[in-house]
Amino acid sequence: MKLTTTPEQLLEGLSIGTQGSTHCQWCDYEFYEGDTATVLVSHPADADCWTVHRAYCAGCDPSAIAGPTLGCTELLARCRLGTRADLAIQQTELVILDPKLIDASEPAESQSALETDEDPTTESQPSDTEGLEVETLPPRLRTSDSRAD
Repeated sequence: MKLTTTPEQLLEGLSIGTQGSTHCQWCDYEFYEGDTATVLVSHPADADCWTVHRAYCAGCDPSAIAGPTLGCTELLARCRLGTRADLAIQQTELVILDPKLIDASEPAESQSALETDEDPTTESQPSDTEGLEVETLPPRLRTSDSRAD
C-alpha cells in the first residue's frame, strides 16, 4: 500500500533521541526541549523505515545536503524540539515539532559534491514538497540512538 504525505507530516513527532543524550553532530551541544535544531533523516530505497542520522544546533546549521547518499531519500529540515514522556519507564525523548524542509535528495542522486569540483552550496534545492510516497502504513521509525553509525 502506498501513501502520499508531505515531508513535514512525515517528520512531525519523530524521535531524535533521549533527553540528555542527544547532541549536535559538529559541536557536541546538548539539546533540550524548546531548542531549534536541523535534522538529517534518510530512507534507503530497499527499506521500510526512516532513520534520523544527524542533528545540528542553530550555530552549526547546514543549509543543504552537501553529499547525497546514492540509494537513499534524504530530508534536511529545521525544527523545534519538544519532549515526549513515557511514564511507565520514566524516560523522556526529544521529538521533532513544526518541521520546515530545507533540502531533499532522491535515491538516484549520488555524492556528486564529493566526486567533482562542484561547490556544495550550489547543490540541489528543496524538491517539490507536495508529497512523498511512503511504501508502508505506518512506517517504522528508528532513531539514531537505536543503531550504530
